[in-house]
Amino acid sequence: MVLVNQQGEQQEEFEQLQQLCIYSGYLFKVQQYMLIANLFYNKKSKQCLSALFIFLSQVIFCQNQFIVKDSITKEKLKFVKIEIDDKNYYTDSLGSFTIGENIDNKFLTIKKSGYYQNKIISNKIKNEILLSPKEIEIEQVIINQKKQFVVGERIYKKSTTYLTDNVQLGVLLKNNKDSIGFIRFIEFFIKKNSMDENRYLELSFSEVDTKNNFSENNTITLVEPISKILKFKNKIDLSSYKIPFGKNGTLIGLKLINKVGSNSEDFSKSVLQFYNSKSKDYMYMRKSTDWIKYPSKTDVIDIVLYIN
Repeated sequence: MVLVNQQGEQQEEFEQLQQLCIYSGYLFKVQQYMLIANLFYNKKSKQCLSALFIFLSQVIFCQNQFIVKDSITKEKLKFVKIEIDDKNYYTDSLGSFTIGENIDNKFLTIKKSGYYQNKIISNKIKNEILLSPKEIEIEQVIINQKKQFVVGERIYKKSTTYLTDNVQLGVLLKNNKDSIGFIRFIEFFIKKNSMDENRYLELSFSEVDTKNNFSENNTITLVEPISKILKFKNKIDLSSYKIPFGKNGTLIGLKLINKVGSNSEDFSKSVLQFYNSKSKDYMYMRKSTDWIKYPSKTDVIDIVLYIN
């Protein structure tokens, strides 16, 4: 690209180059700054050189991109949770995350089920962030019969519950069987999807103790694209996650995610409309780190679990 001396054309070229670099997420390195600067200096174009340094000073602070990987296998980890200032964001399906604004001296807490969390200050972020896998000891599950059993009602009624932005709802599925096992599939019934299918649904599975308490330490969280859920008719294969279904049941959390891959704001509204179960029960809502139980029984989202 050649920048000419005419001020108007130079400004237009400069703005085009600026937008190209910002939207591509490409970061110039210091050596590249100097190489380009020398090129323009040799052409004795002082106006271009001044404009170039102004532009580069903006780019150096506008983007910071990294990839989250498994520390052992070096596999890129998709949909990893990134906490910044009490707000939650997620890496994309390739493990990539871009900070699209100047975040100076702030801590990023990086979390994924099955891994130890990593806390790093924004000024020290490198191209790669590694998460160390946990050695998970799964309580021995003894199944006398290899038959699959089902928890939940597959008969829903006409009433619905709306899941909207910034709200996390929970449904407690009790274990009324004499068997325990691992969750193979989860199924729910979406009536209406008034949102872009490039959105995501966060699912959390919390073990329940004898007093109906739920622990963050015993929670498995995953993120699924809405498009994938609809493609498979609202049924998700969970067999690879080894999610236990214990004798006291499981609390299932549902939360919409508008965007992954960066911390830029998305102000579009999203709504998922779920059919309710035929039976009334207690719903839960997440506030900060705690699940709050509704004061009385109400319609609850119809969820079915298939257990092995």
